[in-house]
Amino acid sequence: MLEQNSTSGFETPMVDFLSGYLEDRGLTVELQPVQNPILAYNVRRQNILAYIGSNRTCRLILNSHTDVVPPYFPPSDNDTDVFGRGANDAKGSIACQVTAFLELRDAGAIREGDVCLMYDVGEEQYGDGMRTFVQSLTYKPEWILTGEPTESYQATGHKGSININVTAIGDTAHSSVPQYGRNAILEIMNFLPRLLELTSIFPYDDFHGNTTLSLSSIKGGTISNQVADRAEATVNSRVSVPAKQIWDIITQQVGNVSNILLSRVSASSNPLAMDVIQDWLPKKIMPYGTDLGAWTVNNTKFLLGVGSIATAHSA
Repeated sequence: MLEQNSTSGFETPMVDFLSGYLEDRGLTVELQPVQNPILAYNVRRQNILAYIGSNRTCRLILNSHTDVVPPYFPPSDNDTDVFGRGANDAKGSIACQVTAFLELRDAGAIREGDVCLMYDVGEEQYGDGMRTFVQSLTYKPEWILTGEPTESYQATGHKGSININVTAIGDTAHSSVPQYGRNAILEIMNFLPRLLELTSIFPYDDFHGNTTLSLSSIKGGTISNQVADRAEATVNSRVSVPAKQIWDIITQQVGNVSNILLSRVSASSNPLAMDVIQDWLPKKIMPYGTDLGAWTVNNTKFLLGVGSIATAHSA
């Protein structure tokens, strides 16, 4: 799986490999098309649903995502570890789930209708795979277990998320006379510390902890001999209270700054509490969000997987 380059929006190699692997081992496999208007219409993107026999209404869904963050780099290993994009997040969890599923099936411990495997696209950037699957559900499974890097802890909960786009508008001029323009890059550089400092006034939640802000990207200008008249940045917030509460604070505090436009990118999600099994694995709250933020079915939800978030998106 780690040899498949499956960055968000371009998951086809991984989907083809994994669906073929499951079919070769006797499972019924369905591929569900996922459409996203911001992506090219001819890009083939599909969720995977796999199960035993003909009963697709399983009591338990084992879930994770097939996409990874860029850039792709090929796998390697040593005596103790496996490396590669997605080893932590979340192809390692998929490998564990599939292996356990097949071993239990072969031992006769699970049968038709007990467990389905569902692997969605777009978790890292769009959340569109899980939303598409939920919208298509015609029954309520009893349980879902989503695999993400929890270090094999049972997650007691995780934070929600807001993606914020910051746009600075300037006035262009020739670079030899910058005093006749207004540099949008300087505008956004002056604004971003004001935004990031808001973490000091965000409310603290006793269960989910603090809300964070992280500067994810910044770009501006077009050519070297022109004062930049536009600059953009994206900021990600991991929220410990309802997303609207954090967004309201942001807009109240810095929403009316001259030459700065704020907008939310994609859907926001709220913090969640998870179900756990008592007297089993140790428990821990997770600082990130997952596709369970888009899982709107009112059932029992578990979050458990291999790997650590500390190295999930690193090289």
